[in-house]
Amino acid sequence: AVVSTQSGHYGRDMNNAGPSDELNDRPSKQARIQSSRPVTIYVKKTEERVYSALCLTKLSLDGLKEEVASKYAIPKNMPVKLYKRTRKGLLIHMDSRMVEQFQDEDDFLVEVNFQNKEGIFEVTFLY
Repeated sequence: AVVSTQSGHYGRDMNNAGPSDELNDRPSKQARIQSSRPVTIYVKKTEERVYSALCLTKLSLDGLKEEVASKYAIPKNMPVKLYKRTRKGLLIHMDSRMVEQFQDEDDFLVEVNFQNKEGIFEVTFLY
């Protein structure tokens, strides 16, 4: 049955709601579950023989900083800057969008350096 709505548009009544109605425009439950699951990445310094797993429960720059600081015993009050070095040698500041692109079981070589002059740790992920 076609009924008039308050906005003046005509459509089906809610008892006969179809696939194009607002109720079905929300993200699926499956999509929400997948985006919130932890991602495990593997990291090692070039001088290390074995990779270590970092479980990122938060796919964000802050989440990555927390895990890297914990793994490499960087004091919590010390600033950490994260960089990506590409195969072409470009050095890029990492941001949350880049971290969100990590896939489960990605692996990286990392360089960890303390910049005494600035009082910060720099962590570079080599792609």
